[in-house]
Amino acid sequence: MYEEFGLFIDGSWSGKPTGASTEITDPATNEVLGVVPAASVEDTHAAIAG
Repeated sequence: MYEEFGLFIDGSWSGKPTGASTEITDPATNEVLGVVPAASVEDTHAAIAG
């Protein structure tokens, strides 16, 4: 249903995040709706520096 998203850092979308990701599911059907990135330490440092 949804695309896989990156992280929005310093005014632009980054490529794939270096951290883990989590699948978001519809609780009624257990269908996977999308994947949400989890920022790694490196991603967080890039966002702060940006």
